[in-house]
Amino acid sequence: MNDNVPANNVAYDRCRVLVVEDDPMGAKLISMVLRKMGFADIEMTQNGKEAWALIENATQAFDLVISDWNMPQMTGYDLLQKVRTINTRLPFIMITGRGMLESAVDAKAQGVSHFIYKPYTPQQLIEKINKTFEKNKA
Repeated sequence: MNDNVPANNVAYDRCRVLVVEDDPMGAKLISMVLRKMGFADIEMTQNGKEAWALIENATQAFDLVISDWNMPQMTGYDLLQKVRTINTRLPFIMITGRGMLESAVDAKAQGVSHFIYKPYTPQQLIEKINKTFEKNKA
């Protein structure tokens, strides 16, 4: 499968993505994968508070949020809760460490699209992004 041609027929080059990751290496990995997939409009931020400000003040809506769970100032879960108050359909992928089953159930109830558990591979991230857009297209 060519990673640049999504099976779900979504034009990734026209999608706007917000990446919320406080770890510079994690953020770099996510950005590289997104660019390899054909995403061009990628906004990066290091915590949920900054991300929420970008979402609230965006002149063009985001098509996808990829957020780490544990971050300073505002967690990914808190960001998800805020996002759901204004947009119940925005695709939201949460990256988290293992062993957070109860928290994962809470996030599912808030409408998280998919989880990615650390450590993860670029291919796992690609698969979750593709599945997220397939799910939202249906």
